[in-house]
Amino acid sequence: MEKSKRENIVKTVTHGDLIFIKSSGWIGKIIRWVTSSNINHIAFYIGNGLIIESTLGHGVRILPLDVYLDDPESDVSIGKVKEAFDAWTVILHAYTFYGQKYDLFGQIGILLRYLVKKAHLGWLITFFGKNRINQSGVWCSEFIGAIFRSVNITFNDMDITYYSPSDIYNSEKIEIINL
Repeated sequence: MEKSKRENIVKTVTHGDLIFIKSSGWIGKIIRWVTSSNINHIAFYIGNGLIIESTLGHGVRILPLDVYLDDPESDVSIGKVKEAFDAWTVILHAYTFYGQKYDLFGQIGILLRYLVKKAHLGWLITFFGKNRINQSGVWCSEFIGAIFRSVNITFNDMDITYYSPSDIYNSEKIEIINL
C-alpha cells in the first residue's frame, strides 16, 4: 500500500470502524468473483492499532491493523457505521468470540448460495437450507453481524448467517472512506 494512503488510514480510523480488505490471494479472488464484490474480508477496529477478525486457519483473533496495511497484496478501506452506537459495547461483545473457530462449512454454504444466485437458479437456494449461528465457529462477516447485533444494528434484512463482506460493504448503513 502506498505510504500516503497508509498514513491517512492510520490518522482516520477510530475504534468501532469496520476495516474492509481486498487481498490478491486466490481465496480472496474466489470470494470477490462469487459475491461480485471488490472486497473479500472484513474486520473490526478495536483501537490502539488493533483489529479483531475471523479468518480461515485462525478463527477469531486480535492482530495489528499493520498486518494488512503493510501487506503489498492487500488494499484497505474504512467503513464508518452511520447509526450512532456504543463502540465499547460492540468491542466487549467482540471479545466474547475471541478464540472461536472459523466456520468453513458455513462459508462454503454461503459461497454455494451466491453461485446459485449468480447462475440465476434462485429457486435452488432453498435446497441448501437455512444457516444459523454455529457455536463451533463464525466467518468474518457473520462475526461482524453478530457483534453489531449487540447494539441492535443490522446491515440489511437478511439473517446475519447469510452475510458476506460485500453485504456489509454495500449496506446503506455504512459510509465507505476510501483514502
